[in-house]
Amino acid sequence: MKTTLLALAAALALAGTARADDTRVLVLPFNVLNVPESQQWIGKGVAENIVADLGRSGDMFPVSFQGAVIVEDNATAARLARNAQTSLAIRGTAQVVGNDVRLTAQI
Repeated sequence: MKTTLLALAAALALAGTARADDTRVLVLPFNVLNVPESQQWIGKGVAENIVADLGRSGDMFPVSFQGAVIVEDNATAARLARNAQTSLAIRGTAQVVGNDVRLTAQI
């Protein structure tokens, strides 16, 4: 998973979105599909890993979202990013199938 998270950071940098004035990134909990409610903690864990990895990169200053809500639309993600005084938000989904987890992230 670490390789995936570093690739996400590299994609931000290559896309030109990681300018000096917008390096604060809000990381929202991921929505975990096809699991019972008791396993939704996985989405918070994914977000925490992203925060940790981006923080270690030194190029970005991730902000962890502490709410219990799962954000499923871009408008809500943008509003939360503005409220957190960040210019970017990362949200996504995780699909658990057996021992595999598939992540899809949106910036």
